Amino acid sequence: MLNGFIKAKPLSIKKNIIVVYSTQVLTIAITFISSIFLSRILGTEGRGEQALFSNSISFCSLFFGFSISSTITFFLNSGKISIEKLFFSLLLFSVFTSTLLFSTLYYLRSVDLLGLALPSEYHQLLYILLFAVSYFFTLYAGILNSFLISNKVFRKQSLLALLPNLILLLVYVLIYYRVIKGPHWNNFNLVIFAFLFTSFSNFAIMYVVFRQEITFKLMFSVLSIREIKMFVRYSFLAYVGNVAQFLSYRMDIWTVDRFCGKSQLGIYSQAIMLLQMLWVLPNTLSTLLYSYASSSNFEAIREKSLQLIRLSVYSTFLISIFFLLFSYFMVPLLFGMQFTYSVDIIFILVSGYFVFSLPTTASSLFAAYGHFRITFLISVFTALISSVLYYFMTKSFGLSGAAMASNFSYFTTTFLCILALKKYFNIRFAELFYIRKDLRYLINYLKSYLNKPKTTV
Repeated sequence: MLNGFIKAKPLSIKKNIIVVYSTQVLTIAITFISSIFLSRILGTEGRGEQALFSNSISFCSLFFGFSISSTITFFLNSGKISIEKLFFSLLLFSVFTSTLLFSTLYYLRSVDLLGLALPSEYHQLLYILLFAVSYFFTLYAGILNSFLISNKVFRKQSLLALLPNLILLLVYVLIYYRVIKGPHWNNFNLVIFAFLFTSFSNFAIMYVVFRQEITFKLMFSVLSIREIKMFVRYSFLAYVGNVAQFLSYRMDIWTVDRFCGKSQLGIYSQAIMLLQMLWVLPNTLSTLLYSYASSSNFEAIREKSLQLIRLSVYSTFLISIFFLLFSYFMVPLLFGMQFTYSVDIIFILVSGYFVFSLPTTASSLFAAYGHFRITFLISVFTALISSVLYYFMTKSFGLSGAAMASNFSYFTTTFLCILALKKYFNIRFAELFYIRKDLRYLINYLKSYLNKPKTTV
């Protein structure tokens, strides 16, 4: 039993997937509706400014956060570090890196490079402070979420993911109908404060549930030098790989901003926001797979792992087809005619987003069994080539060029991931796509459910 946990949770993948499916459908619906209000509030240029801010927050959470969230699950499931030490140490880490981030942004402002993180109109100290505070809430909420995942609190954790999205949707609706307004604030100001409020709400809710689910003695105990070295040694390759991976898939935001301007970035980021809904299920299945795999040997969960990967791939494929038809007819109607060109970007990018569902889910196996060198090499290789492609393709072909460079990253990563699965886990190509077993399992499950004796009162 893990130190500090109340009890070990039973591993029920089937029940957890059912909960995940239902909550993710709601999450997608809420996110989609929120994006409609956000685009209507900001327009193309404001949407571009918001995309730059959000992209920078995500990158800083990864870069300054040292990939902490993925490491927590491994150390708690293995029992190598007590939760008492880890909780307080990570709180100090979050405060320290938030201060470091603030100092870094302040320095960038002094050398006129803050435009990499914030639009040029928002370089005042207030926005730098808001950026750092948003980072803290985002980082520590992710840490608390990792504690819950380590304790297999999947159902409640999935439901918790709905609340921030609901709060953000409510705030956007109130801004759109001008219930919330400031005397001297434009809509971008209101959206940034909405993001900050939602980040804090997510952090507060996550902390309350964390204290309910996990019992341990609060104490001012920190990791020893030996434990810190172990933590850093385990995390380093994953950290560098994750940073490289982020640059492989998100450098387009910065290149589009530089070569095409904020308005074109708004159109491009609208397409990306919609397409990222295709990754909601793969990301969730990846989290499930990582937690189960990190506490079991691979042979014991081999077939379940393959089922989760195939579920991710085929579900994303079916959703992608519907998504293309829907976006063609509905994007101009729902988001406004100024976002019509987003449809063309979606048609270019959708194939890349679909194939990337495989490595999104399968990468959990490499992380769970400590094969960070694999993801590190794949990410660095892809990042080096993609960074060059992003620069020249965006400069030469604009938004279409950036989209094609992104597709190169997704297809390259998927191909290399398939090769690595064969080498390290002996997973054949056919096993990743052989769906007959899954269909037979589904049919038998439905038959047993329909033939179940009905209880009478």
